Amino acid sequence: MAEERSADQSEVILKTEEFEKLKEQAGTDQLTGVCNRRSGEEQIRALLSECENGAFLMLDLDCFKSVNDTRGHAVGDEVLERFSKILGSLARKEDVVCRYGGDEFCVFFRELTDPEVIAKRCIRLIAETEDLGTELLDDDMLASEFSVSVGVALYPEDGADMAELARNADKALYEVKQNGGHGYYFYSGKYGSTQNAENRSGIVDMDKLRVLLEESGHPNGAYSVDSGDFRKIFRFLARYVERSGAGVQLVVLTMKEDGKESGSAVQEGGTLKSEHQLGQVIEKTLRRGDVAAQYGVNQFLLLLMDTNTENGKIAVNRVINNWKKLYPDNEIEYEIQSITL
Repeated sequence: MAEERSADQSEVILKTEEFEKLKEQAGTDQLTGVCNRRSGEEQIRALLSECENGAFLMLDLDCFKSVNDTRGHAVGDEVLERFSKILGSLARKEDVVCRYGGDEFCVFFRELTDPEVIAKRCIRLIAETEDLGTELLDDDMLASEFSVSVGVALYPEDGADMAELARNADKALYEVKQNGGHGYYFYSGKYGSTQNAENRSGIVDMDKLRVLLEESGHPNGAYSVDSGDFRKIFRFLARYVERSGAGVQLVVLTMKEDGKESGSAVQEGGTLKSEHQLGQVIEKTLRRGDVAAQYGVNQFLLLLMDTNTENGKIAVNRVINNWKKLYPDNEIEYEIQSITL
């Protein structure tokens, strides 16, 4: 009789374990190993009921359809698996990572609302995703276009429940996509739109810039590009420097407006954005072949070609002196560093 009871108990335990395993599998995306949408939403709702704040990220892979179309679904599946591991490396045990559908994912970081910390995670995520594309995609054009777009909504200010957070994070994600992808935006409920994360979280320093770049014109003067093209040019030049040993300087130029409203400068005939004015000064002052891109509201990134650090400083100070002739009260600071690998 005791043996029969023992056998019955063992069978109950086995069935319980099988049930729990099936239950776990039912909540897991079979390809990537992260939560599926239903399970992820349930877990996030549970967290919202017990935590004070957090960050909800909606993510969408850039050019993933092209990966499937040109490389096949086997490569596409590997991309999704590897991307999920990248997300997992950024998440803590108390966070939730889920595949929302197709190449769309979401992450909820519990008790995390510091924009600076979130921005750094987004920068790292984008850099590692682009490295993944370089590794798996042998076509230079496709690899250069492959990245991830991220929309961020903060709990509770951007949404009091799962549906509202997802809706607003998706609006921020849409804004990134409309601006070419390869980036991240925070939802800004105060203005009813989105706001570039760099503008919200502060200004860039040299270390953050290197992470951003390494890990999204005029006939005369510097060549002006957007930040996405600046990144591509930087990567090309890094390889060029490695092969040739030529000198290229990377510069972060930051405008500090003393006693004036940020983002405005008065000129004859009306008011013009000061960052636009500074961009014109940079283009006219630097040489043809140098590259400039605006970063955020009050910063410019420069690539000074075929020069060393000392001569690079001379060129930057020439920009600053020309700017001071127009706006003596607007201070400019800069950092400069040689491109090396």
